[in-house]
Amino acid sequence: MGCGRSQRMISLLAVGLGLIVVTGCAGGARLETGGFAERGRGGHGMRGRRGRMRRVDRAPALGAAAPNFKLTSVEGDRSVELASFKGDRPVILIFGSYTCPPFRRQVGALNNLYRTYGDVAEFFVVYIREAHAADSDWPEPVAEEENIMQPTTYDQRRSVAGRCVAKLNMDIPCLIDNMSNSVDKAYDGHPDRLFLVDIDGKIVIRGDRGPWGFKPAVVAAKKWLADRFPDVTSSIGIR
Repeated sequence: MGCGRSQRMISLLAVGLGLIVVTGCAGGARLETGGFAERGRGGHGMRGRRGRMRRVDRAPALGAAAPNFKLTSVEGDRSVELASFKGDRPVILIFGSYTCPPFRRQVGALNNLYRTYGDVAEFFVVYIREAHAADSDWPEPVAEEENIMQPTTYDQRRSVAGRCVAKLNMDIPCLIDNMSNSVDKAYDGHPDRLFLVDIDGKIVIRGDRGPWGFKPAVVAAKKWLADRFPDVTSSIGIR
């Protein structure tokens, strides 16, 4: 029997920060996945209340040259240019914000990597726009409890980043993206993401965006560093 309009089933299952759309009838089904359609400042998908299933990933590909940038530290006393490390040491770039739960959950593991490999690789958190600010459509409890709105000025973003560093006991140096979000856009880093740039300036680890991609990228970075620097690994007993 044909699949008439009255027989068509549409099931929208909101899973974490993703969206699963199942459409089908007696003849079969189609599955599509992606992030929520963004309804306001805090969403992770493309803007618009109507129709979109998947956000295009605009991050540079594996093996591509990492986009250069120059940002200032959260303390305001250091300017860092990515290209300055080319030919010297690999760089781990970690995109995130205080109101991003997967980022917060991985800070401990990232601190451990930094303490282990910080003498042979550079680590930087690139602090970007808030994932779930209190004035977003999907605010995180921590944002509401601490009244963290989406920053509209650089000083506001720097202030929230400083709170993030202090509250999460973050050891990794933190750089603040500018208010045009140019580094976030260049790497498609929102809401959280990890990249590892080798000494030739090419991307060798390109984590996926969002809640499911962040932890696997942290694990991949740990393995890559252990393989690249076996002397460091063996000296502290990492397996």
